[in-house]
Amino acid sequence: MPVREFLSATDFSRPNEAMDLYSNTIRRGVEYNSFGKKTIFEAIILSRPFYLVDAQITDEGDVQTRRNTEEGRLSKFAFKARIIGNPSPHDYLPDPCKMNGETEEEQSAIMRVVNLHTTFVSSDDYTRSSTGLPNVGDKVRVELEKNVHSYNLQFGKFVGLADNNVGAPLTNEELCASTRTIFGGALSTSLTYSTAGACGERMGTAGERRTIDFNCFKLTRQCPPGNQSSTDIEQYLGPTSWENWLAAVRAHEAPSYSTVNSAGYLGHYQFGVAALETAGYLRTGSWNSMGDCKGQSEACRPTTDSVIDNDSNWTGQNGVNNKADYLANKNGCQEDAIRRHSNTHFSYLRRNNKLDLSNPNDVGGMLASAHLRGAGGARDMRDGTELADANGTFPTTYYVEIGSAVC
Repeated sequence: MPVREFLSATDFSRPNEAMDLYSNTIRRGVEYNSFGKKTIFEAIILSRPFYLVDAQITDEGDVQTRRNTEEGRLSKFAFKARIIGNPSPHDYLPDPCKMNGETEEEQSAIMRVVNLHTTFVSSDDYTRSSTGLPNVGDKVRVELEKNVHSYNLQFGKFVGLADNNVGAPLTNEELCASTRTIFGGALSTSLTYSTAGACGERMGTAGERRTIDFNCFKLTRQCPPGNQSSTDIEQYLGPTSWENWLAAVRAHEAPSYSTVNSAGYLGHYQFGVAALETAGYLRTGSWNSMGDCKGQSEACRPTTDSVIDNDSNWTGQNGVNNKADYLANKNGCQEDAIRRHSNTHFSYLRRNNKLDLSNPNDVGGMLASAHLRGAGGARDMRDGTELADANGTFPTTYYVEIGSAVC
């Protein structure tokens, strides 16, 4: 329907109103959209791609993210990327690829800028090449959804790899050396640290138990601890290594603070009822009240929701009075929760001599394994036996991939 049918002449009977109409007419007449109807762009991957595990990342419903067992196919994965070109929808953001990342403060600033960029999620039918997942610094094709203002820059779709072999080679800026330094390369599909062959597959089946040689996976020290004598994990690692560890855990767990997965685990770090109680956000006894559903499986989602959705079960710690507060990361509660929870693991593993305290990579890996399977699971892994979680992820996967990201 033409716009003129919505306008009444009586609305413009005064001189100033008529002038407003005239000015708006001129403005609309010379209006220019530099992107036109464009929705496909080229982008540079800024952060290491991570698998999505039954993560709810939009308001439209659950994204199906279970790993596909068909040959050559991947489960959904996501990453942060910066759209390149002139103009670019990301022109309003600082370019992390042009930022200096030599000091701890500079690297932390780069990570904050990366987190401001769009999260791109792979399509249902993406098939991996022989090189597996895309890598940090790869040039890719992505799709944005147009909205009334311009584009939805919170989430977009990964279309596929761009042809990097056509024309001039990528420059250091295009390769985004600064974020490659921080995040490293793509996730491995298997772990190959021994000359005799793989130490073990990255993924197994749900609840699979296997015997391993932990020394095959053991990480070497890449940096000194921040404070080796500290019993607080943040102080032990130091500010940069702590932020690196948090970023790596987030990359393995969920894409946002507001994520709720199909079993009811909450937030960027996917905390369940037991972890929330340990961290002091749910009242003592909340976990025991779940009865036979203490494992918090998908089948127990109604029981989980009955505990987490009940505001009276929340302690009010850090100003967090309910699930909505927690998912909004009120007062930085999710980082506070993972620090508190990780400190309980840190204390247990120290008492049981299951940490190389001179090696932050080993400590970070052990705490990552404990985040996945509990401190007891991390202890057993170090002793030579490990148990995969409900998605088939082994503790050694978290140990290697998150521990190596510490520094």
